[in-house]
Amino acid sequence: MTELYRYRPLSPEPGTMRLLRLFKSPPTYPIRCELFEASLQEDDGTTYQALSYTWGSKIPSESITVEDELGRGGRVCYTFRVTGNLHTALRYIRSRDLDLVLWIDAICIDQKNPQEKSVQIGQMRTVYEKADEVLIWLGHGTDGNVEAAMDAMCRLHEEARSDRKAWKDPRNRPEIAGKIFLKQSATDPESTFLKQADAFKGLLARPWFQRIWVLQEVASARAASVLCGSRSISAAIFALMPSFLGLKVDSHIQAVLDILPGHSRQESWWNKRRDLHFLLKKFASSETSEPRDKIYALLGMSSDASDVNVFRPNYDISFEEVLRHTLIFLLFGSTEPRDDPETHKLEPIILPKMSLSNLIRHAEKPGSLFWLVHQWSVTTNQEATKALLLSHGIRPDSKHEEIVPAPVTDQEYWNVAAGDTSTTTTKIDREHETPSNVDIQSNVKIPGNVKIPRNVKIPGNFEKAPKAEGWDFINAITLSSAVRNDYVYGLRLLVQRGGAKDLQDGTLLAEAASAGSMSVVNYLLCELDGPVDVDSQQVDGRTALSFAAESGELEVMMLLMSHGADRAAKDLNGRRIVDWLEDATEKGPNWGSRLAAWRVSLYGSELAM
Repeated sequence: MTELYRYRPLSPEPGTMRLLRLFKSPPTYPIRCELFEASLQEDDGTTYQALSYTWGSKIPSESITVEDELGRGGRVCYTFRVTGNLHTALRYIRSRDLDLVLWIDAICIDQKNPQEKSVQIGQMRTVYEKADEVLIWLGHGTDGNVEAAMDAMCRLHEEARSDRKAWKDPRNRPEIAGKIFLKQSATDPESTFLKQADAFKGLLARPWFQRIWVLQEVASARAASVLCGSRSISAAIFALMPSFLGLKVDSHIQAVLDILPGHSRQESWWNKRRDLHFLLKKFASSETSEPRDKIYALLGMSSDASDVNVFRPNYDISFEEVLRHTLIFLLFGSTEPRDDPETHKLEPIILPKMSLSNLIRHAEKPGSLFWLVHQWSVTTNQEATKALLLSHGIRPDSKHEEIVPAPVTDQEYWNVAAGDTSTTTTKIDREHETPSNVDIQSNVKIPGNVKIPRNVKIPGNFEKAPKAEGWDFINAITLSSAVRNDYVYGLRLLVQRGGAKDLQDGTLLAEAASAGSMSVVNYLLCELDGPVDVDSQQVDGRTALSFAAESGELEVMMLLMSHGADRAAKDLNGRRIVDWLEDATEKGPNWGSRLAAWRVSLYGSELAM
């Protein structure tokens, strides 16, 4: 028995890969080939076809011969073990008359070398883009009906191409092929049509359509052919067949057909949206032999993660670390997010551990994922994580209140991120869930092109948004959000970035008092350069003390009064602080007796009545 083949290391230059030369021979002869190095970055005239197939069993059960140079013109033969499905594909693809140059992942990548595997998988999109043609191997013909269906598609293709001028335009192809199909069907017996329809349904049920790697392979292809046994058909015609046959196709399979080279790709979801968030959700049911490949297989075809400098496949790390990288990318747009080095240096961040299924579920809407991590970072006191979220901005999510709407045609911008979850917008980028570019006066500029609006005084209850036409919105963990979560760290960060002017009009002091945010109230009154006026009034004449009273935040009231808050102040409706106390929500045990004693001690017996 000959020695097993051992790979030579690839050159370190970017774009280096291996190609396989499949030697010509009669169908019954053993398979012989050689491997040689090539470059994706140099146009040396080498053309190749790339194979798209399913491995089937991961255990190699067949052998092929790989020839290698021995020196002085001599050659030596080695044994290379392959899976049964690949061995069958090579037998059918092999030509009797010509050597073929192929790229096949299982042979051209050293699968036992994690470093090489990471690099090669990172450039797979380019491998398939530069291939002259992608060969889609579906497997054996199995029966006469499958072969008859493939033959019918071939005849359809040949007749359709006869009008070369019209066929040259991909937009004309569905109509041309459809007319020919109807003409052919009219002369065939009904039983023939039904058999072909059943055979085609059988082809769509083959494992190739469930494998996640095929998505990147065919989506990158300039041209492709579908092979089944000894038959071959243009992928463009194959993709049109379900509509011709009147077949109802599973949504996952239809998504694969949509991205085959041809007119269907240009008219499908492919040209509308394919960010990683979207792809993870759309192809969650696809099959892989390794869990991490549910993520890595989608990188090359995504619109935002295909650059290896942004998200690089890595087979040296654990799957848990892969999930962490993915979460970071979905949150911040890179697996190595950076804050502005001139304004704030962040500590290493800690993130919640998530399963792949949870990650995919929350990735359906980016805002949901941001909100989940934000809430986790607040409850677990992860300061660096909260700061990084603040720096990059919470993306909008229609299910949560972290949106800041602003009337497009007005000069006043309303801070409505105060907790009203019923707030809606009439203009929202539902497709990408990303912030609109809104020019807001007196904004705080932070990394990620996020703008935080000045918190202007709002008539009435500051927690309610005014109703207006033409809303737009931006995203952020706003000043308001920091206040609600008693998040002094975030406020300090905003002040470092020039946001002090947004803290001084009294709106946020009122909100902090209402929320019982002791630390924030103390910060606004004591630590801020140019502290907030403790008796600053909202447009309805209310002060922070009345908001604390309304919420039953007795300790906050004491803090405000220790800084000179006017306990006798009245709002524009004539309501006193004690009147707001009457409406206070019960807080803790023995609330009634505590409140009565507290009012007497602060206001005297005449106000306690």
